[in-house]
Amino acid sequence: MATGTTTCARDISISESVSFGSSSSIGAVAEGLYLGRVGELDYTDESLLSDDGSSITATYRTRDIDCGDLDPTYKDLFKTLVKVRLEYVDITTDTDITIMASVDGGYSWKTKTETIGSATGQTATADFDFLNQTGITGKMFTFKIINVSTDEETHWLGLDIFFRPMGEYFEVS
Repeated sequence: MATGTTTCARDISISESVSFGSSSSIGAVAEGLYLGRVGELDYTDESLLSDDGSSITATYRTRDIDCGDLDPTYKDLFKTLVKVRLEYVDITTDTDITIMASVDGGYSWKTKTETIGSATGQTATADFDFLNQTGITGKMFTFKIINVSTDEETHWLGLDIFFRPMGEYFEVS
């Protein structure tokens, strides 16, 4: 079994993009406020609502990922998380982004926060190193991307998952 680091890329499609502020990646620029529920996205006039300066939490949670689509042999292997690379549109400066990783379906999480952004307007990446944290070895990974802000716009495009393949997956009864 190879012990090198392997990458498993996950694109966040346009319909799953997380974008707050006055621009939309879906097409034309639209002014207003977007409100969402699972499977729905509503639009309203920004002047009708106010958050009174309260922070808004933007969260994206992935499905369970085993990277079996990258190589079918990874599906049944334990994997140790090395790092997560976030691809994003660099809209604002000094934006705190938290990435959380779980190997047990979201019951427990390991957290890494980085301050990113220089407002270039270009696509950029940021690495979140998990190698020195314990307990991030499992068959599947689940991730959350989180930003809490009163005024920062975020737009996340994808995740690259860097991991080390370990031994075969087995269950103990």
